[in-house]
Amino acid sequence: LMEQTQKLGIPFYVLSSGSEEATTKFRSDNNLPAGDFLSIDYVANKTATRSDPALIILKDGVIIHKCSYADYPKNIAMDNGELKLKN
Repeated sequence: LMEQTQKLGIPFYVLSSGSEEATTKFRSDNNLPAGDFLSIDYVANKTATRSDPALIILKDGVIIHKCSYADYPKNIAMDNGELKLKN
């Protein structure tokens, strides 16, 4: 998803409540592309996501989609300026 969003010009941020070392290892172990990896408080993270890991999609600062790792979309596309999620 990170690579797909980058190709579409959509910002993608990874928020982690783990240590910098754990986040770097996760990124390396999962062969993730370069992107913005930011720190977040564990309690705030769990309050917002309700699962770990999770995907939250925002539009103009409003949550428009939230899912757990098991429900991540496999592909994304843009259609008339709207993000379309595909499983």
